Amino acid sequence: MARRYEMLGGIEGTSIESAGERLIGTIYLGLGEGAKPTVVLLHGLPGFEKNVDIAYELRERGWNVLLPHYRGCWGSEGRYSFTGIPVDVKNAITLMASKPYVDKDRIFLVGHSMGAWAAMVTTAQDARVKGAVAISGGATATEASDRTTSHLTNLIEQKFLKGVTLDDLLRDWRTMGKELAAQDWVGAIAPRPLLVVGGQLDATVTPERVQAVFAAAKEPKELVMVEGADHVFTRKRRELVKTVTDWLDEKKG
Repeated sequence: MARRYEMLGGIEGTSIESAGERLIGTIYLGLGEGAKPTVVLLHGLPGFEKNVDIAYELRERGWNVLLPHYRGCWGSEGRYSFTGIPVDVKNAITLMASKPYVDKDRIFLVGHSMGAWAAMVTTAQDARVKGAVAISGGATATEASDRTTSHLTNLIEQKFLKGVTLDDLLRDWRTMGKELAAQDWVGAIAPRPLLVVGGQLDATVTPERVQAVFAAAKEPKELVMVEGADHVFTRKRRELVKTVTDWLDEKKG
């Protein structure tokens, strides 16, 4: 088995059962022997930016990383749903907790954009998670903005999201804002640690939204606002990767 993993370069495909559907995922296998700390790395909507550079760096540092795809996107079965994402994440945690190479007491969530929302809400709900990192994630609005509605329309037309109409997604967005808003749940992460990372030039999730969700969190918490960074940290990837991976190494125990 060790030789097979070595030949694959420390990476393998996996499937995750969630609500009767099969999700697609990739596992980056940490270097070294024994059970290792593990991250479930959550992408946004629909996940063009997958933050694989964070996965590569964590793998080199001896972490396992699972990058799952939620129902209805990137080849995963089922119907896409915002409010279904935390369920998918919990099932991804269950999968990793079953692996012999995973230290079940050191599982973290790291999410970007919509994935940051999922990381905060799921960590608040699931005691198995040791801590969370929210990148480009902020306070959740009850109504989708015109910009978001245009983005959703484009994603549906290009078939990036399966099984939904725009009206479906807008209703789901309202439910998310009323029942699963990040600012309403983030306080329940404590006493586990939370890192919030935002970009000073982010026009998608503005610094004000990032600071609002951070204000709603309880200690222990840390906020890093990266100067010159947009929503996907275009010119600031190295700084982002170092910030996130150094924090995780510090908190893994």
